[in-house]
Amino acid sequence: MYISLGKFNYCLTELVKKGFVKVDRFRSSHNKAAYMYIITPQGLEEKARVTTRFLHRKMEEFEEIKKQIEELAEEVEYLNTDTSKI
Repeated sequence: MYISLGKFNYCLTELVKKGFVKVDRFRSSHNKAAYMYIITPQGLEEKARVTTRFLHRKMEEFEEIKKQIEELAEEVEYLNTDTSKI
């Protein structure tokens, strides 16, 4: 997945505003445009919350798909044992 530089900068700016990321310049760098992006403790907590929500959502999706597969398998088994139903 690719995102535009503008979208990346917008998202990064919002993360900085929320206090999730801190931006510092490399003082010893010859390239004065070099920045260091540091995730803050608040950012780490938010990352953990987002990851937890994501994992819960994916586990629910997995269980739903598993249920659908089991139902389809039962249907196929039923049709295979009683070919007059086809």
